[in-house]
Amino acid sequence: MVQVDVDNGAVKILKDFKNVTCGGSIQISPDKKYIAYDLQQNENSKQNDIHILSIDGNTDIKLISNLANDISPIWSPDGKELLFMSDRYGTNDLWKIQVDTGKAVGKPRLVKSDLGNGKRVLLGISTDKSIYYVTDNSRIDVYITEMNGATKGSVKDPLKISAHSTK
Repeated sequence: MVQVDVDNGAVKILKDFKNVTCGGSIQISPDKKYIAYDLQQNENSKQNDIHILSIDGNTDIKLISNLANDISPIWSPDGKELLFMSDRYGTNDLWKIQVDTGKAVGKPRLVKSDLGNGKRVLLGISTDKSIYYVTDNSRIDVYITEMNGATKGSVKDPLKISAHSTK
């Protein structure tokens, strides 16, 4: 993770991830003092933990650490809480933890359980405390048709037999 001075192009390395991968969710706190990000637990893991790095790169704290996949940290508008996605209960759930001077205060609390299947990435929180996220929203449709054995092609147009839920 680097910091680039937009006036002169100077680059400062804030964090070298070495053999692990940053999950891609990086957010600067509202007071511009901290960076929250998700990071692979180890080089062979598919799970991430949530970290907080001071903006100068001098202090790096693992804020959320457990066997679950904790991803997509976002700051509350006042910077007093960090929200994140976790599968610690086996579903895609929204969690939050209080943060003070770059450190966790208390334990994470469940905000909303089961936000559906697929990958979720938190985008942000509005001033009215609405949370915005994106999903891959992949789905599979099932069709049925009559086949011609000789030509190995359809005799009729395929008929969709699956129903798509819009939950």
